[in-house]
Amino acid sequence: MEGVRTAQALQKYGYRTFILSYRVSPNRYPAPQLDLLLAIRFLRAKAAEYQIDPDDLTILGYSAGGHLCASTAALEGELEAVLDKELKTYRPEYADLCRGISGKPDKVCLCYPVISFIEPHHEPSFQCLAGGNESLREALSIETRVTPEYPKTFLWTCADDSLVPPRNTECMDEALERNGVSHKCVIFPQGEHGCSLGIGTSAEGWMDTMEEFFCG
Repeated sequence: MEGVRTAQALQKYGYRTFILSYRVSPNRYPAPQLDLLLAIRFLRAKAAEYQIDPDDLTILGYSAGGHLCASTAALEGELEAVLDKELKTYRPEYADLCRGISGKPDKVCLCYPVISFIEPHHEPSFQCLAGGNESLREALSIETRVTPEYPKTFLWTCADDSLVPPRNTECMDEALERNGVSHKCVIFPQGEHGCSLGIGTSAEGWMDTMEEFFCG
């Protein structure tokens, strides 16, 4: 529901879609973010082959995947050197291919995302990502890492989400607003957590709203 069907739905809007398989627990931060950074750089390096615009690349994530997208967009600058070192050691062919290519996305879509580990939050996500390392709690609370250079962002959640508190979406909305980042935030009244395309809930049609915003 949050992978193939979303990719298929996006294709109807003209997107060329890719689904990322990335490292999760027991791997810890920054392994997932490095995987997404590499994917972005790889796609830009292969833009002509895949017939995509390297300057109009959108990343989309649900729930913990939303945190992956939000954090990668925020922390790209400080993680690029880490990725380069990892590539030189383990995948030198990718180091050559992606040299000098930015891993920062152009647009970000966050769907009922995990954002904060300070505000009301989903503690299991922090444990899986950081392994309980308290020194990372604030650093990985992305509402504290937003700058005016953050990409254009669409984010949404459902008010009745009982797993990831809607406050996560709200605090990211506030951080984007404070920093003057072009964004749109929608909180639907009903849909709970994991409603994906929102079919049969108040969130149905969120993708239309996203596309209108990104194309506006």
